[in-house]
Order: sequence, then structure tokens, then C-alpha cells
Amino acid sequence: MPVSTEATPAKFKPYTRQSIANARQWQWMSPDLQEAVQVVSHVLPFRTNEYVMEQLIDWNNVPDDPIYRLTFPHRDMLPAREYEQLRDLVLYKKDDAAIAKLVRDIRMRMNPHPAGQMTHNVPRVNDAPLKGLQHKYLCWCKTSLKFSMKFDLSQSYVRVRSAYSTHGYLPQTCCIDDCCTCGSNCLATSSQC
Repeated sequence: MPVSTEATPAKFKPYTRQSIANARQWQWMSPDLQEAVQVVSHVLPFRTNEYVMEQLIDWNNVPDDPIYRLTFPHRDMLPAREYEQLRDLVLYKKDDAAIAKLVRDIRMRMNPHPAGQMTHNVPRVNDAPLKGLQHKYLCWCKTSLKFSMKFDLSQSYVRVRSAYSTHGYLPQTCCIDDCCTCGSNCLATSSQC
């Protein structure tokens, strides 16, 4: 019987604020960078995976590595005063209700819906709006946006056809060419979405 020399593909392993300390690279980050990730990610959640951590980030160039900058939250993403307030709540007071209120206030100040995503061009089925979806650009059937309602998607793929079809919105013959899933970061995908 022939023996395969191909390696078994690694299992997908995601990391978020709750699990990032389990990654071996976490130990390579300075305490200031670790703190910033833990604090800022309450407002701007992130999600990465083992492949990004192992293959794409140059850990000898952190925090200046471009993939690191795109992947992880940074202290300078929040004004100093808000960062200090949130750090105090997250690291010392550990008051979940106060954290939630401050995070909401910061997000509202940042205007999470600057282009009318929640009100403009929202598709409707039986005169009811499809929350979190928006038609965009030249033809609604060519490009659509899907917004994370809880700011918890930073890197994700959406099967727009099935999402729309579930609500009976898309005719079976309609083809969406592009979709963009929006959360704390946006990820644009092509017709493979």
C-alpha cells in the first residue's frame, strides 16, 4: 500500500479577544500591545486565525507590520481619554455594565452608520425591511452590503444568495456580482460570495 507524503491540512483555528492569549505569538507582543488589543477590541472587535498569525505577520516588525496593523486593534484607534476610561473599566474595575455603556457611547460617537446603512436602500419583503441588508451602487441586484448588527464581524464571508433566498427576496435567476460584509472592518468579496 502506498504511503502518502502529503501533510494533513491544519484545522482552522480562529482567535478573538477571548482566545488570543492562547496563541503562541501573544507572548511575543509587548505588554502595551497586549493591553491595547484587550481594551480596544471591546469597541472594535477583531478576528484572526492561525494562518494569518503564522504565515502573514512578520513578528520581527510588530507593531509596524502591515498585516498586523490590519488585523489587530491599536491604542491609537481611540482618543486617549476614551482609551484611558475603557482601560480602567476593563482592567481594573471589571464592571460589565459600565463597559457596555462606554463601548456603546464610543461606537455612537464614531457614527457606526455614516452612510445611512440602517435606513437607506433597505430591501423589503412583504413591506417589512430586511435588517442588516442594503442595496448599493448601480444595480441593486449586482452589489449588496450586509452589515453586522453587533459589530462582531471583522473577517467573514457571507453566502448572500442563500441569505436573501431564505427571506424569499432574490429570484432564483438573479446573480449578485459583489457583496461586502461590513462589521468592524469591511471585507469585499467577488461573485464567489
